[in-house]
Amino acid sequence: MKTRAPRRAATYWAWGLLALALGAFHAATLRTFPMVDMDEAMEANHSFNVLARGQNEYSLYEGLFPRRFTFMEHGLPNTLRPFFNMGLAAAFRLGGVNPWSGRAYSLFCALAALALLTWVARRWTQSDAAALAFAAVLGLDMVFTFSAHEIRPEAMLLLFSSLCFAGFEWAESRPEVLIGVGLLAALAPGIHTNGGAAAVASTALLFLRRPRAWPYFFLGAVLGACATLSFVHPERFLPSWIVFQGFFSYYPPFHSWGVNLPAMIAAECGRYWNPPFLGYIPVSPVLAWSLRLKWAALVGAWIAALKLYAREKDRRVLSLAVWVGLQWLFYAIFVANKNPNYASVFEPFALLLAAVVLARAARDHLSRWSIPRLLWAGLSGLALLGAGAALGAGLFAALLLVLPAAKPARRVEDLLLPLLAALVPIFCVRVYAPWTFDAVAAAAVHALSGPGGLLAVAGALAAAALIFRAPARERSRAAAGWAAASLMVVLAASAAVDAVMIARAARRTVDYDSIAARVRALVPLGARVIGPQLMWFAFQDRPYRDFDGLSYAKWLTGNGDVTRYALRWRPDYLITDCRFPDIFLKHRTLAQTLTVPLTPVGVVNDGREYCHPLTVYRFGAPSAVRTLAPDVRPRVESKR
Repeated sequence: MKTRAPRRAATYWAWGLLALALGAFHAATLRTFPMVDMDEAMEANHSFNVLARGQNEYSLYEGLFPRRFTFMEHGLPNTLRPFFNMGLAAAFRLGGVNPWSGRAYSLFCALAALALLTWVARRWTQSDAAALAFAAVLGLDMVFTFSAHEIRPEAMLLLFSSLCFAGFEWAESRPEVLIGVGLLAALAPGIHTNGGAAAVASTALLFLRRPRAWPYFFLGAVLGACATLSFVHPERFLPSWIVFQGFFSYYPPFHSWGVNLPAMIAAECGRYWNPPFLGYIPVSPVLAWSLRLKWAALVGAWIAALKLYAREKDRRVLSLAVWVGLQWLFYAIFVANKNPNYASVFEPFALLLAAVVLARAARDHLSRWSIPRLLWAGLSGLALLGAGAALGAGLFAALLLVLPAAKPARRVEDLLLPLLAALVPIFCVRVYAPWTFDAVAAAAVHALSGPGGLLAVAGALAAAALIFRAPARERSRAAAGWAAASLMVVLAASAAVDAVMIARAARRTVDYDSIAARVRALVPLGARVIGPQLMWFAFQDRPYRDFDGLSYAKWLTGNGDVTRYALRWRPDYLITDCRFPDIFLKHRTLAQTLTVPLTPVGVVNDGREYCHPLTVYRFGAPSAVRTLAPDVRPRVESKR
């Protein structure tokens, strides 16, 4: 008893410190990571109209479309997502209509999902260490943090998915809980159409874990489907399908590829291997490599979970692997947008699967794994760097995979995951000491160009092949620990890189409120303004329209006369950003595009964020232009 009390106290301290650290991390970065983007303004405007009009609709195109197309003014896809916008409207009721109350709502949903999945991790692994590690890695994860800090449906959808998944745990003793699971699964598509993945995965889990309790599940599903159909308004969106599917080419993958499933899967891999953007943030080479290593490790964990089920017949492990696999396949077939932030809905479950696999590996093998062997993994990475970096690793992996299987069959994850651990130091050297990387790579290429170098590499590969082809009983007893150690190294390195990248991005980003205040000061109260969608937060108490509506009007009619559509609403002021020339000017001047007098009023140019410069014009006679420094608030002009 005396030994357990200090251990229990230390566990409580560890949980408390982790909660404080994650809370401080997210509170410090909530306002500035990621920067406020146009999607957030679009979601917020729908929720604002839920409060103001009682309708889930977009009001920033009203009066801009040609008269024969006015039925499309409210036709954004958000009309199919009422439940998220209703929840966001409640947050606005409590905290006011601003980006921060909306982001706080997303953060609440994300942290609630994190707590729920951490409970599942603790319950499944019976290990506080595994649950703590899972919570820390997920809490610092780049994709998770991005969705937790943005006014978008992914965080709420993750919470509903987590409740569905955890519901099967509660249903082990109380099958009537499945009524709630079915209800939430049917409501999920009303949060975002991608919630169909949660509905499909929940149905699969029903037949895997509680097949005899299906009446409870389907009772809840019928209730949820009726509620969804009552609040969703497809009649508003479907007429404008031609606009948004044709204008953005947002056709689902099966529309482009037909029944070619391998092509759809290959396209889906682009979300993880080479994403150009995370939301609207360009993905740096450092972040790209971190994402690749992490998701490659999670694929290894998924394979290991299937092997674990084959060995232990644990239906819970199988159900989690099926949950992750079905959601991934749903995205490959139905989701056209390959932005990695969409993966925040199912990536936490892949990390949970990794935590379960690592806990089992620690129980079975980690006692035979030591720090010196972990260091040898790093040294093997440096050796691969000297042998041609990624080329050498690729040849090594390819040779191992094409070799005939030994009996008993070799474990694929034992071959792939050590390679991932070996690539971690290569990645670190490439990022933090690129000159060293280039010098060593050049020397390796020079050495490999001769017959001696090629012979040495061939000999090393042959020796490795013989080792891995050996029957399991002849291998080193420590070999089984390579997979677990490699997976831990990759996930820890990825979490560290994510945390540093988030902190750096948050420090560089300018606070939206300071920019909004400077732009607001250039426009008198009550003026009618047409400008970028993003600036609606600054003018949500004034008549405001989104100039993207003019581009849709142009596209619908094939008419380049933007002036007619702009003046139909009779705006007083125009705000342009860096996108405006690309959309409207097309190598012409503003005067040639809008054939009405425009008076420059001021310029707000931070130089980095929010698509600057933001230039304010007044419809009327010319006057002087005023350029503002980033830290200078505009002074009110004297009327004398």
